Amino acid sequence: MQETDYQPEEYRPKPFWLTLLSLVASVFAGIFIGSFIASLTAPLVFKISVDQVADIILDTKEHPLKGALLRYIQLWTSGLGFVGGGWFFLARIVKSIDQVGLDLKSLPSPPIFFMAIGSMAMLLPATEWLQWLNNQINFPESMATLEANLRYLQKLNLDQIKLMIEPENTSLWLYNLILIAVLPAVGEELVFRGALQNLLIGKFGARFGILLTAVIFTLIHRQFYNILPMFVLSLLLGYVYYLTGSLFTTIAMHLLNNALSLFMVYYFGWTDDITQPEFSPLISFPLAVVGVILLIWMNSLIDSQSSEN
Repeated sequence: MQETDYQPEEYRPKPFWLTLLSLVASVFAGIFIGSFIASLTAPLVFKISVDQVADIILDTKEHPLKGALLRYIQLWTSGLGFVGGGWFFLARIVKSIDQVGLDLKSLPSPPIFFMAIGSMAMLLPATEWLQWLNNQINFPESMATLEANLRYLQKLNLDQIKLMIEPENTSLWLYNLILIAVLPAVGEELVFRGALQNLLIGKFGARFGILLTAVIFTLIHRQFYNILPMFVLSLLLGYVYYLTGSLFTTIAMHLLNNALSLFMVYYFGWTDDITQPEFSPLISFPLAVVGVILLIWMNSLIDSQSSEN
């Protein structure tokens, strides 16, 4: 079991809150730069005026170019915000990019690696039921306005994702795989596991650090009616990263989750309301048990390897 204290000796005197602020600033600076570049270049790429870019994005109607513009902006903001911002923080501010488990040398043994990947795959069907359960939450009448606002924000978010993916257009699957699966997997693992979780564990200890990272990861996605599955998957990623010290492993797990979710959209079709998960409980819950067993087995293997060393 590995705890990653990634701050070199000369950087340890930096106050915790200053380092945390530097991480937030790195990500937001990347998002701002990405948005700026996208705004400047979109008129050239799509052969439209600068004013039209804002009009198309803000227009409630489905303009033919809206999905393409959303993908283009997402490419820049995700690439420079999370991938660029996370890398800049780790490489230039805390100077620990070589200590967070990004290289192949940090990979755990093949059995441990495939147990980690397998645990993610086995737990995914059960997360559909968590999402279904999440959608059954009803607020009391006194909080009806709050519930309506949360459901409206969720719908806006899903509508934007649907426009960006264009699930009926299968020719976009490779572009969407990079945009929806690869970039978020790399960028979010750099920021949340490689940077934030290590920082929080150093300050608060392993349990609270992993838990707090999962809470922040879940809230930042702004999807109240997807909180339960997102929180569980974030805990899984945080726990595996803590056990293995390999960011490469959690990137692979995160990529698998995103890629399978995208595949299901193309295979089963887009749905706004989850009335019934695609997988039955007879499939989902036994697979989840297998996933938990794999995690316990993986933990045992890592402990035995540590004791041998």
